Amino acid sequence: MTSIGIDSYSFHLAFGKHGECNRKKPLTTQQFFDICKTLKIDLVQLDPYHVQGLHGKDLQNLKELVESYQMHVILGSVISIANEDKEADKAMTKYAEYLDACRVLDATILRGVPGGDRFMRAWPMDEQIKTICENGKYLGCMAEDAGVTVAFENHGTLQARELVAIVDGIGSDHVRINLDNGNSLLAFEDPVEAFSIMAPLAVSLHFKDFRRQQTTFGMIVEGCPLGEGCIDLDAQLDIFKRACPDAALCLEICLSKGDEETAVKKSLDWLRRRVGGV
Repeated sequence: MTSIGIDSYSFHLAFGKHGECNRKKPLTTQQFFDICKTLKIDLVQLDPYHVQGLHGKDLQNLKELVESYQMHVILGSVISIANEDKEADKAMTKYAEYLDACRVLDATILRGVPGGDRFMRAWPMDEQIKTICENGKYLGCMAEDAGVTVAFENHGTLQARELVAIVDGIGSDHVRINLDNGNSLLAFEDPVEAFSIMAPLAVSLHFKDFRRQQTTFGMIVEGCPLGEGCIDLDAQLDIFKRACPDAALCLEICLSKGDEETAVKKSLDWLRRRVGGV
């Protein structure tokens, strides 16, 4: 049976870290855990913006909270390794801190973003990939020493084949993919085709839906509950069941406004009907 989790970004409005907070007081990590337990969820992906801190007393308090709620944690990071020289050294130092936090939290997956941007015309894509792979080889060794797998996400700036080329170029069993089923739309890809390309390397997933609205000035792509958008989610789940059934399947519902908890509950019901998860 598939174990379904929730990414804390599903409550980004409630946490108040990405625009205006939709509550009188911002959501806390403990309150997020309370919601997850009510929904019978014990797997969470924690974005770095949604915890008090990952050092010293803050990290110890988070460890105690995770243990008291019996949560399985995937830790999130947003550190780019598309850097050179001193900036690359800084990125590795930050990744070392995240890997240390993973050890403390017994988190075996660290979700990351490789950096790079196919829309950055001043830096050719092949050169970006080369730089990321060079840094990624070092990161892969660090992750192996920590007993952690770094899962790079397709974050809307790379297409599926580019991310696969990065993971293959790094060549480490400890660097894999956090497959976001919707972000491929942001890179002008077909979401099902992109999903099929990345799935064999996926150890974790963000599962969401997007609405696409054409406007007089272009288009808007925004999050919505599962089944209410334009992505062929059933086709993606068929691929998931064949290609990466053991990957951690986490909801990430990205609303621009409205009631996030209701959207998450609706999406969770939709997903459980499809995969029979807990």
